Amino acid sequence: MNSLLINRFIFLFLSVSLQSFAQSGGPPMLTHGTGTPGNKNWEINTSFNTEFSEQSVFTVPLLDFNYGVKEQTQLKFEIPYLITKTENKNFSSGIGDAIVGVKHRLVNEEAHFISFSVYPQIEFSFSKGGHTQYKLLIQFKKTIGRLVVCQELGYIYVQQNPNFFMSGTLVGFKVSSQFEIMCELFFEKIIPMNNPDGLFNFGVRYELNKRFILLASAGTQFIAEENTERKTFFSFIGLQWLIEKH
Repeated sequence: MNSLLINRFIFLFLSVSLQSFAQSGGPPMLTHGTGTPGNKNWEINTSFNTEFSEQSVFTVPLLDFNYGVKEQTQLKFEIPYLITKTENKNFSSGIGDAIVGVKHRLVNEEAHFISFSVYPQIEFSFSKGGHTQYKLLIQFKKTIGRLVVCQELGYIYVQQNPNFFMSGTLVGFKVSSQFEIMCELFFEKIIPMNNPDGLFNFGVRYELNKRFILLASAGTQFIAEENTERKTFFSFIGLQWLIEKH
Protein backbone atom coordinates (compact mmCIF):
# COMPACT_ATOMS: atom_id res chain seq x y z
CA MET A 1 0.00 0.00 0.00
CA ASN A 2 2.77 2.43 0.97
CA SER A 3 4.67 1.53 -2.21
CA LEU A 4 1.61 2.32 -4.31
CA LEU A 5 1.20 5.74 -2.63
CA ILE A 6 4.89 6.54 -3.14
CA ASN A 7 4.68 5.62 -6.84
CA ARG A 8 1.63 7.82 -7.30
CA PHE A 9 3.35 10.72 -5.52
CA ILE A 10 6.45 10.38 -7.74
CA PHE A 11 4.30 10.29 -10.89
CA LEU A 12 2.36 13.39 -9.79
CA PHE A 13 5.57 15.24 -8.89
CA LEU A 14 7.20 14.49 -12.25
CA SER A 15 4.05 15.47 -14.19
CA VAL A 16 3.81 18.83 -12.42
CA SER A 17 7.54 19.47 -12.88
CA LEU A 18 7.40 18.76 -16.60
CA GLN A 19 4.40 21.05 -17.08
CA SER A 20 5.96 23.84 -15.01
CA PHE A 21 9.48 23.84 -16.43
CA ALA A 22 9.04 22.79 -20.07
CA GLN A 23 9.31 25.72 -22.45
CA SER A 24 12.84 26.83 -23.46
CA GLY A 25 12.76 26.44 -27.29
CA GLY A 26 11.12 29.15 -29.42
CA PRO A 27 11.14 32.95 -29.06
CA PRO A 28 13.43 34.69 -28.26
CA MET A 29 15.79 31.88 -29.34
CA LEU A 30 16.64 30.58 -32.83
CA THR A 31 16.07 26.93 -31.90
CA HIS A 32 12.44 25.81 -31.86
CA GLY A 33 11.05 23.58 -29.12
CA THR A 34 8.33 20.95 -29.21
CA GLY A 35 5.76 23.08 -27.35
CA THR A 36 2.43 24.25 -28.80
CA PRO A 37 -0.13 26.80 -27.49
CA GLY A 38 -2.75 24.11 -26.75
CA ASN A 39 -6.14 23.43 -28.30
CA LYS A 40 -7.81 26.66 -29.55
CA ASN A 41 -5.24 28.85 -27.77
CA TRP A 42 -3.17 31.67 -29.31
CA GLU A 43 0.47 32.60 -28.81
CA ILE A 44 1.35 35.97 -30.35
CA ASN A 45 4.94 37.23 -30.29
CA THR A 46 5.82 40.83 -31.11
CA SER A 47 9.47 41.82 -31.17
CA PHE A 48 12.00 44.44 -32.24
CA ASN A 49 15.20 42.85 -33.55
CA THR A 50 18.62 44.00 -34.72
CA GLU A 51 21.36 42.44 -36.81
CA PHE A 52 24.75 44.05 -37.44
CA SER A 53 27.31 42.96 -40.03
CA GLU A 54 28.62 45.06 -42.91
CA GLN A 55 25.09 46.42 -43.02
CA SER A 56 22.56 46.97 -40.23
CA VAL A 57 19.08 45.41 -40.28
CA PHE A 58 16.32 46.51 -37.89
CA THR A 59 13.08 44.54 -37.61
CA VAL A 60 10.34 46.96 -36.48
CA PRO A 61 8.46 44.81 -35.69
CA LEU A 62 8.40 41.04 -36.19
CA LEU A 63 4.86 39.66 -35.84
CA ASP A 64 4.57 35.95 -35.08
CA PHE A 65 1.10 34.36 -34.78
CA ASN A 66 0.65 30.79 -33.52
CA TYR A 67 -2.73 29.04 -33.13
CA GLY A 68 -3.37 25.65 -31.56
CA VAL A 69 -5.77 23.71 -33.78
CA LYS A 70 -5.34 20.72 -31.45
CA GLU A 71 -3.49 20.14 -28.20
CA GLN A 72 -0.39 18.95 -30.06
CA THR A 73 -0.74 20.85 -33.35
CA GLN A 74 -0.21 24.54 -34.14
CA LEU A 75 -0.41 26.78 -37.20
CA LYS A 76 2.14 29.55 -37.62
CA PHE A 77 2.33 32.80 -39.59
CA GLU A 78 5.26 35.18 -39.20
CA ILE A 79 6.05 38.42 -41.02
CA PRO A 80 8.63 41.17 -40.36
CA TYR A 81 9.00 44.78 -41.44
CA LEU A 82 12.66 45.58 -42.11
CA ILE A 83 14.74 48.75 -42.19
CA THR A 84 18.20 48.23 -43.69
CA LYS A 85 21.21 50.55 -43.46
CA THR A 86 24.02 49.80 -45.93
CA GLU A 87 27.77 50.49 -45.63
CA ASN A 88 27.19 53.68 -47.62
CA LYS A 89 24.61 54.80 -45.03
CA ASN A 90 21.74 54.38 -47.47
CA PHE A 91 18.42 53.26 -46.02
CA SER A 92 15.76 50.97 -47.45
CA SER A 93 12.64 49.49 -45.89
CA GLY A 94 9.91 47.00 -46.68
CA ILE A 95 8.23 43.74 -45.75
CA GLY A 96 10.66 40.88 -45.15
CA ASP A 97 10.23 37.18 -45.80
CA ALA A 98 6.99 35.68 -44.44
CA ILE A 99 6.85 32.20 -42.93
CA VAL A 100 3.91 29.80 -42.69
CA GLY A 101 4.21 26.47 -40.93
CA VAL A 102 2.55 23.60 -39.09
CA LYS A 103 4.06 22.02 -35.99
CA HIS A 104 2.86 18.65 -34.75
CA ARG A 105 4.16 17.01 -31.59
CA LEU A 106 4.21 13.28 -32.20
CA VAL A 107 5.54 12.18 -28.81
CA ASN A 108 5.16 13.68 -25.31
CA GLU A 109 7.92 13.20 -22.77
CA GLU A 110 5.35 12.79 -19.98
CA ALA A 111 4.57 9.36 -21.47
CA HIS A 112 7.63 8.48 -23.59
CA PHE A 113 10.73 9.93 -21.85
CA ILE A 114 11.35 12.52 -24.59
CA SER A 115 9.23 14.91 -26.70
CA PHE A 116 9.49 14.85 -30.49
CA SER A 117 7.87 17.15 -33.07
CA VAL A 118 7.97 17.91 -36.79
CA TYR A 119 7.71 21.48 -38.09
CA PRO A 120 7.52 21.93 -41.89
CA GLN A 121 7.59 25.57 -43.04
CA ILE A 122 7.53 27.62 -46.22
CA GLU A 123 9.29 30.99 -46.36
CA PHE A 124 8.08 33.45 -49.00
CA SER A 125 10.19 36.36 -50.22
CA PHE A 126 8.62 39.70 -51.15
CA SER A 127 11.91 41.22 -52.31
CA LYS A 128 13.05 41.39 -55.92
CA GLY A 129 15.29 38.45 -56.66
CA GLY A 130 14.23 36.62 -53.48
CA HIS A 131 13.70 32.87 -53.37
CA THR A 132 11.11 30.65 -51.70
CA GLN A 133 12.48 28.30 -49.04
CA TYR A 134 11.00 24.95 -48.03
CA LYS A 135 12.02 23.83 -44.55
CA LEU A 136 11.69 20.42 -42.92
CA LEU A 137 12.49 20.80 -39.22
CA ILE A 138 12.38 18.27 -36.38
CA GLN A 139 12.72 18.94 -32.65
CA PHE A 140 13.57 16.90 -29.55
CA LYS A 141 13.13 18.03 -25.95
CA LYS A 142 14.01 16.52 -22.57
CA THR A 143 13.17 18.03 -19.19
CA ILE A 144 15.22 17.20 -16.10
CA GLY A 145 13.78 19.09 -13.14
CA ARG A 146 14.48 22.78 -13.79
CA LEU A 147 16.70 22.02 -16.80
CA VAL A 148 15.37 21.73 -20.37
CA VAL A 149 17.46 20.53 -23.31
CA CYS A 150 16.22 21.07 -26.90
CA GLN A 151 17.74 19.85 -30.15
CA GLU A 152 16.54 20.90 -33.59
CA LEU A 153 17.68 19.57 -36.98
CA GLY A 154 16.55 20.77 -40.38
CA TYR A 155 17.01 20.65 -44.12
CA ILE A 156 16.18 23.77 -46.15
CA TYR A 157 15.54 23.62 -49.88
CA VAL A 158 15.98 26.99 -51.63
CA GLN A 159 14.65 27.50 -55.15
CA GLN A 160 17.46 28.18 -57.66
CA ASN A 161 20.02 28.48 -54.82
CA PRO A 162 22.23 26.15 -52.77
CA ASN A 163 20.38 24.19 -50.09
CA PHE A 164 21.58 23.93 -46.50
CA PHE A 165 21.34 22.02 -43.25
CA MET A 166 20.76 23.57 -39.83
CA SER A 167 21.22 22.43 -36.25
CA GLY A 168 20.29 24.15 -33.00
CA THR A 169 21.16 22.99 -29.48
CA LEU A 170 19.55 24.87 -26.60
CA VAL A 171 19.75 24.53 -22.82
CA GLY A 172 17.29 26.35 -20.59
CA PHE A 173 17.18 26.68 -16.80
CA LYS A 174 14.14 27.73 -14.80
CA VAL A 175 15.55 30.05 -12.13
CA SER A 176 12.08 30.53 -10.63
CA SER A 177 8.46 30.01 -11.62
CA GLN A 178 8.64 33.32 -13.52
CA PHE A 179 12.22 33.60 -14.76
CA GLU A 180 14.09 31.40 -17.26
CA ILE A 181 17.58 31.74 -18.76
CA MET A 182 18.72 30.03 -21.99
CA CYS A 183 21.78 29.63 -24.18
CA GLU A 184 22.19 27.97 -27.56
CA LEU A 185 24.58 27.05 -30.34
CA PHE A 186 23.06 27.34 -33.81
CA PHE A 187 24.73 26.15 -37.03
CA GLU A 188 23.86 26.46 -40.72
CA LYS A 189 25.84 24.67 -43.43
CA ILE A 190 25.33 25.55 -47.07
CA ILE A 191 25.79 22.65 -49.49
CA PRO A 192 28.53 22.12 -50.72
CA MET A 193 30.59 24.61 -48.62
CA ASN A 194 32.95 23.04 -46.08
CA ASN A 195 32.51 25.24 -43.02
CA PRO A 196 29.20 25.98 -41.28
CA ASP A 197 28.07 29.35 -39.96
CA GLY A 198 28.04 29.20 -36.16
CA LEU A 199 26.01 31.43 -33.84
CA PHE A 200 25.97 31.74 -30.05
CA ASN A 201 22.87 33.21 -28.41
CA PHE A 202 21.84 33.95 -24.81
CA GLY A 203 18.26 34.71 -23.84
CA VAL A 204 15.81 35.22 -20.98
CA ARG A 205 12.08 34.92 -20.39
CA TYR A 206 10.24 36.68 -17.59
CA GLU A 207 6.57 35.97 -16.93
CA LEU A 208 4.86 39.25 -16.10
CA ASN A 209 1.51 37.51 -15.52
CA LYS A 210 -0.49 34.62 -16.96
CA ARG A 211 -1.01 36.48 -20.26
CA PHE A 212 2.27 38.28 -20.95
CA ILE A 213 5.90 37.11 -21.02
CA LEU A 214 8.87 39.40 -21.60
CA LEU A 215 11.39 37.99 -24.12
CA ALA A 216 14.98 39.06 -24.78
CA SER A 217 18.14 37.62 -26.33
CA ALA A 218 21.49 38.70 -27.75
CA GLY A 219 24.16 36.84 -29.66
CA THR A 220 27.04 36.86 -32.09
CA GLN A 221 28.41 34.79 -34.96
CA PHE A 222 31.66 33.03 -34.02
CA ILE A 223 32.11 30.98 -37.23
CA ALA A 224 31.67 32.45 -40.72
CA GLU A 225 32.31 30.98 -44.16
CA GLU A 226 35.20 32.65 -45.96
CA ASN A 227 34.21 35.71 -48.04
CA THR A 228 30.82 36.04 -46.30
CA GLU A 229 29.54 38.71 -43.93
CA ARG A 230 29.86 37.94 -40.23
CA LYS A 231 27.04 38.92 -37.89
CA THR A 232 28.94 40.73 -35.18
CA PHE A 233 25.82 41.20 -33.05
CA PHE A 234 22.10 40.35 -33.19
CA SER A 235 19.35 40.87 -30.65
CA PHE A 236 15.68 40.23 -29.93
CA ILE A 237 13.43 42.03 -27.46
CA GLY A 238 9.72 41.40 -27.40
CA LEU A 239 6.53 40.41 -25.69
CA GLN A 240 4.64 37.13 -25.82
CA TRP A 241 0.86 37.29 -25.48
CA LEU A 242 -0.98 34.12 -24.50
CA ILE A 243 -4.71 33.92 -25.20
CA GLU A 244 -6.47 30.86 -23.81
CA LYS A 245 -9.93 29.63 -24.77
CA HIS A 246 -12.68 30.21 -22.21
